[in-house]
Amino acid sequence: MKTPTIEDVREAAKKNGYAAEPEEVADVKEQRTVSAPDWPQLDEKALSGLPGDIVNAIAPYTEADKVTLLVHILSEFSCIVGRVPHIRLDGDFVPLLFWPVVVGDTSKSRKGSGAKRIKRLFSAADPNWTRGKHSGSLSSGEGLIYAVRDEEWGVNGKGQEVLKDEGISDKRLYLVQSEFGAMLQIMARPGNSLSGHLRNAWDGETLKPMTKGDRIQATHPHIGVVGHVTQSELQRNFDLPPVIRPPVQ
Repeated sequence: MKTPTIEDVREAAKKNGYAAEPEEVADVKEQRTVSAPDWPQLDEKALSGLPGDIVNAIAPYTEADKVTLLVHILSEFSCIVGRVPHIRLDGDFVPLLFWPVVVGDTSKSRKGSGAKRIKRLFSAADPNWTRGKHSGSLSSGEGLIYAVRDEEWGVNGKGQEVLKDEGISDKRLYLVQSEFGAMLQIMARPGNSLSGHLRNAWDGETLKPMTKGDRIQATHPHIGVVGHVTQSELQRNFDLPPVIRPPVQ
C-alpha cells in the first residue's frame, strides 16, 4: 500500500469538511526527515600551520572537539589583529573577520570548553587583550553600536563645547554568543535592527541607527562574533525538518 503524502492527507481532509489539518497530517510532518551522510570528519589539511599546532597541542587535554578549538582560534585571531589585515574587493574595504557558528549537542560537544581554552590562550599571549569593553548576549543594533561607540561632544549652558561621552577608543569587540538560537529569534522580530547592523559590522562599515534623535555611532568597528547552538535549535529557527545522522563514535 502506498504511504500517503502530506498533500494526500490534506486533500482527503478537505473532502471530509475538516477546517484544520487532521492528526494524520501532523503525524506525517513529524515523520518527515532528511537523510544525512556520515558525520563529517575534519580534513587534516585544515590543521596546518600554527593554528593546527595549537589545536594538536591542546586536544589531548580537553574534551572539546578539534573543530571547536580551530574555529575559535581563527575567529578570535581575526578580531585581535584589528583592521590592518584586509583586502580590497571590487574597490571596497573588506576586513579580516571570521564568524563561525558551532553546532553541537548541549554539554556533549563541549562548545563552551573549547571557547574558554582559546580565551586563556589569547589572554596569555596578550595580557592587554580584553575582548572589548562590553560582553553579553546581543539583543539590539543600538546595543551593539554602544559597545564600540565614538566619543560624543555637546554644548553646555555657557555655550562651550564639552565632551559628553568619551566613547570607546579600541573598536575591537569579540563576542561569543552561547545562545545563538535566541539571537536568531531576536533578529526575526519585526522592527529589530540587530540583523542589519551585524551585516554592516561584518563589512567593517560605520554603524549608526537611522533615528532622528539618537546621534550615537561607531566609526571603523572591528567586531568578531561566534555562535553556539544545538542542532535542534538551529532547525527550529530555520523551520527545517529533522536530520537523521549516525551517532558520533
